[in-house]
Amino acid sequence: MIWVWLLASILIWVTPTPSRLSFVVGLLLALGLGISSIWNYDWYTAVAFFETDLSEYCVAIEIMRDDWLNGDMPPKRSRLAAMLPWVLSQYWPMLDALALSSIVCTVGTFLCVYIWSWSLLGVGPALMSTLALSMMAPIVLMSRFLTFYPPIVFVTVFAGMALSLWWRFRHWSTALMCGVGIGICLCIDVRGVVWALPFWIGAMGLLILGDSHLKRMGQFFTLNLPVWGSWFLGWWSYTANSASLEKQMDVRPLYVGFDEDNPLFQPPWNFDSHFVWGWFDATELSKTVDFIATQRSYEIPADFLAWQQTGSSDNIYVGFWSAILFFSLLLSVIGIWHKTKAEGHWKSLESVLLLICTVAPFLLLFDLLTEMVEQHIRFYLHGLPGIAILMGGATSLLLSNEARERQRHPWYALVWGLSIVGLGSVLHFSSWSPLYAQAEWRNQWSITSHEYSQMRRHLRGEAVNLKDYGRECVEVLRKEGVTPTVYP
Repeated sequence: MIWVWLLASILIWVTPTPSRLSFVVGLLLALGLGISSIWNYDWYTAVAFFETDLSEYCVAIEIMRDDWLNGDMPPKRSRLAAMLPWVLSQYWPMLDALALSSIVCTVGTFLCVYIWSWSLLGVGPALMSTLALSMMAPIVLMSRFLTFYPPIVFVTVFAGMALSLWWRFRHWSTALMCGVGIGICLCIDVRGVVWALPFWIGAMGLLILGDSHLKRMGQFFTLNLPVWGSWFLGWWSYTANSASLEKQMDVRPLYVGFDEDNPLFQPPWNFDSHFVWGWFDATELSKTVDFIATQRSYEIPADFLAWQQTGSSDNIYVGFWSAILFFSLLLSVIGIWHKTKAEGHWKSLESVLLLICTVAPFLLLFDLLTEMVEQHIRFYLHGLPGIAILMGGATSLLLSNEARERQRHPWYALVWGLSIVGLGSVLHFSSWSPLYAQAEWRNQWSITSHEYSQMRRHLRGEAVNLKDYGRECVEVLRKEGVTPTVYP
């Protein structure tokens, strides 16, 4: 990969002087890269779209149609995650609404990654982060997910962007945006606390290192009011039957099949706490922490590890991005320290800690891939944006202060930006490149749509035993269509 970054440095070194035009050019190019992913998917898969537990998403939207305020949702789904597809379903059929929601959130994710990286590192690294994202499957495939995962991924990336914007501008409006980002992470999915907690810690750290006492107090309330308000939004987003964080994180049902004699994994799988934002008992919080620590302490069954080794393509794929992660993190820390050293060691330390805070939850989820029973395509979505930020950060090491201060014609930014995207396209679509879209180390993503296939068979009149949600979804698909029609 060294030669790839050296090649990139030729164009990075001649980056245009920071200006509003440079930022706008980069933003438009990021928008174009996000939109292009709608067509680039077929380099990575022959599957037209992906679905898992489609009936749950289908029923969740149908419930929202009937009663968006009080309707009972499937246990693992939130009303906030269903909000965008529900709004779109007022104008389009169910599957088209899910598809459009995923397209909007995919493009939004590209824009947020650009702004996030720009806030921390500048225009050149920001565009490189977005280019890196455009070469990552399944991010490139996210617009083809008929699930609520694209809105969830978009929200987590938005929150990381908002925190980085507040670090850069230290204004009450960016503090408010940061608080909103943390709050919606808590409300869009029970597991959103994995992102919300490090983001909140990073934000509070910025308050401590802030300006005057009066200004810090004002920003403290501006930041934390949305977080406090999200508790009440949680009452609406989650329902009384929502699956708790403990239940969704519990590895015992997964491990027992690989180590049936281990008493730690034997049912019944009871819980002493029930963490659902807006619903949990604060006195049980220590029990939730203890549960998570206990889960992390379980020894992974040897048979499970052996079984995972059978998925060699997954292991190669994770190994490739893990190597990129390690070197990019190292170079990003050096680069951001070098970039801010003129402002003092405290500023450099603050910058490095903020970078780590914003990418930490994404990297944690990526690292946990090796402990999951199935390395499902949707799990990769949660980790790869953080690696893209670090890849942009690694290029910041190539940017000298002299290059940043060099004066050039404002329209130079357009030529420079197009050259960067052209370079990315060459690396992405040339068979000699290690980032080739169909390189051997990449997965050829596919999913057997078992539930969707069953519902289609049922609609054709075949005798199929469907679950309760499946029977409800079939009736919706019967009226509104069984395939999305919005994809090109």
